[in-house]
Amino acid sequence: MSADSNGASVQSVVHTPGPWKRYEGYGVDFRRPVITDAIPDRDGKCVANCICYVATTNGNWDGNAKLIAAAPDLLTACINVAKSMEDTQIYEPELAILRAAIRNAVGEQV
Repeated sequence: MSADSNGASVQSVVHTPGPWKRYEGYGVDFRRPVITDAIPDRDGKCVANCICYVATTNGNWDGNAKLIAAAPDLLTACINVAKSMEDTQIYEPELAILRAAIRNAVGEQV
């Protein structure tokens, strides 16, 4: 991955790989949507692993669920765009915003 001006880098992003999917009425609590990944078991069948339950007490729960499910793809896009902008001084303010977002997601400098 890329290094920042201090030389720090993200060697690997540690999270459950995507794609993540949003399901309604799934898992332990059928009243809330759940975000899962899908991993084949040793027989090749799909086993869903819960990433998180989305609280439905907030009126924005549907949008929140969609955003959480898209997180792995959004992080990958941010990293790729940041890498492509590194050699261009014109986009320095935007690159700083991307680096901050990535740092918030992975907890490291990029």
